[in-house]
Amino acid sequence: MRIKVPEPESQTPRDIWAREELQKGVEHMTNEVVLWRDFDHPHIVKLLQSFKHGEYKIFLVMPLASWSLANYPLEISFDQAFILIAQIMDATIYMHENNCTHRDLKPTNILLSGTRKDLKAMVADFGISEKGETHVSKSGTPGFRAPEVLIEPTHDNKVDAWAIGLILWGMLFGPTYFVEDPSTGGNTINWDVVKTKKAEEGKAKKARAKAASNKVWSQVEHLLRRLLASKPTARWTVKAARKHPLFRDIAPTVAPSPLSPRVVEVSTVPPLVAPAEHTPAVAGISSRTRASTSSKRKRDALSPVTRLHEVTTVDDSESSRRQRETRSAKRAKHYTKWVV
Repeated sequence: MRIKVPEPESQTPRDIWAREELQKGVEHMTNEVVLWRDFDHPHIVKLLQSFKHGEYKIFLVMPLASWSLANYPLEISFDQAFILIAQIMDATIYMHENNCTHRDLKPTNILLSGTRKDLKAMVADFGISEKGETHVSKSGTPGFRAPEVLIEPTHDNKVDAWAIGLILWGMLFGPTYFVEDPSTGGNTINWDVVKTKKAEEGKAKKARAKAASNKVWSQVEHLLRRLLASKPTARWTVKAARKHPLFRDIAPTVAPSPLSPRVVEVSTVPPLVAPAEHTPAVAGISSRTRASTSSKRKRDALSPVTRLHEVTTVDDSESSRRQRETRSAKRAKHYTKWVV
């Protein structure tokens, strides 16, 4: 479980500035919840639960990921990079089809689940995402903002295409470390890096293999130039980029209809919906099945809703404190991988 709480830089509760910052944080995260709660896509992190505690604290509960694209410790192969980018594109296209722009795609906001041979990308963090066709806010991460965010009065969802291009670049060639120039929107791209990589890959290969390698790297450069075009009018949309020949053999992710109601299997409901004592009788489930499910919940004590309920009814006794520490240790051990 991951809990996200807005906090001001100043922790003095009587400071007016601190209260204003807290209120901004609450509004910021409320916007995130409103957008995020309706998303239902295999490559978008699911919002399991959200609740407000006190005046200024909002808790967002989501599956816990061991890694993000920024700190994944193993090397990502060429083929794997394009599979992950295709998944990120599919999630982004889903958002765009629902009239929403992410606006902060970057490696730290791409969480990874699955095994080394079967990595899956999950788009996260919708704090500055916005509905609408055009946007005016300059918010974003320096180095990943498209040029038009810095120099134009408005921008559209092609800023996500720019960010995806940078993510792909980072997986293939290493970090970009662009230095932004607000006056020109300058993010200088060294295209010689692509040519050097192309030459290195073809060095020790025979003529036919070298020709094939050169063709692939020419396609890589073609895709990157379309995603990283400095002028939005020359830049591809994410949907157009997904049709590039490099993704021909990667099937699109099947997602529900845009913002359709979620369909949940009955067997998955009890651990996420209600504590054992409030579990209603459900048609089609025998009393033995309900008893088994109830006892399992009591054993593992891992239901997000149960935990959230406990937050507001804390017992400060010594025995209760030890029990909470034991449960925390179990949860830390249990959630070493994504809970899907």
